[in-house]
Amino acid sequence: MKIAILAPFLTSTGGAEKVTGIHYRELSKEHEVTVFTSVYDKKVYPEYFGNTKVIELMPYAEKLPMFRTLTNILWAVKNANFLKEFDVILAETPNTHITASKAKKWGKKVIWYSEHPNKIAYGLEDRGTIINSLMKLTIPADKTAVENIDVIFANSKFMESEFKKIYSDEITKKIKVLYPPTDLDGYKHKKSKGYFLCVSRLEQVKRVDVMIEVFNETDKELIIVGSGPEEEKLKKIAGKNIRFAGRVSEEKLKELYASCEAAVQLNTREDFGLAPIEAGISGKPTIAVNEGGFKETIKKNTGVLINEPYKASLIKVLKNWKNKFKPIDCINNAKKYSTKEHMKALTKFL
Repeated sequence: MKIAILAPFLTSTGGAEKVTGIHYRELSKEHEVTVFTSVYDKKVYPEYFGNTKVIELMPYAEKLPMFRTLTNILWAVKNANFLKEFDVILAETPNTHITASKAKKWGKKVIWYSEHPNKIAYGLEDRGTIINSLMKLTIPADKTAVENIDVIFANSKFMESEFKKIYSDEITKKIKVLYPPTDLDGYKHKKSKGYFLCVSRLEQVKRVDVMIEVFNETDKELIIVGSGPEEEKLKKIAGKNIRFAGRVSEEKLKELYASCEAAVQLNTREDFGLAPIEAGISGKPTIAVNEGGFKETIKKNTGVLINEPYKASLIKVLKNWKNKFKPIDCINNAKKYSTKEHMKALTKFL
């Protein structure tokens, strides 16, 4: 079977990019798979994409202002002629599903493995007046697209509920919940070295600035893994107890999880969130906001969910922190979200 995977952009390390890499690796074991994206940075997960057939469709786009926003708009208007030769189209995250849906006129099967619907366009996430207005332009194309898609996979029950706020009952009948794949091999548990770990893209919705403000008021050490548009701004406000590791290899990331005290996540309405699973398989708990997918993956015996006001709540948790969580509980919970379980469900559908 010839499968095309459409990813909006592969320019930073994050959960969505990792899922695309895993899908390619696993599906290419039995099928002929090609990844199409707007712009590809070869430094992004070389362990997944190193030998991948990746085709850049909009290499010029990275130089555009508001790169991500304009790329999403370009996906909404792009023709689908390059998909004629494929049997199945797997679109990952908005708005690649709009391009993918156009392949239906050639009788192709179209799957949307969605991290989320277009939250900005439909007012579920605020990115400012200009970006909000631009993204709303894609709504007509989105409405047409979902009618032509065979199945929509939401990556959590939370995201399934978000879809139901937007689409008609006829469309939501196509939705199935399929948790993202998480590679669990190679993770290990070691004695804590006392530092807390944040793994995140450095952008406003991840609330890394709030996390930094909190750690600035404590004597706890924080290591931040990831990159993004907020990086320089965040470095300027960080105290001496906060270290930015930038992009790291998967091997290095596993080492950081293995020896951390706990993972910390303050992401706004996170769709699913890989960090609690990666920390969990390392036998470590997660402190996270009581929002989104975190409410599904973090249990009472695997971490702490904090309520608003988040800054005050996180300070309180850290000042009274005693790690009473059993590594085996964290590990057993994480195993529910393995790549093996994910691919079993996806392959069954294929």
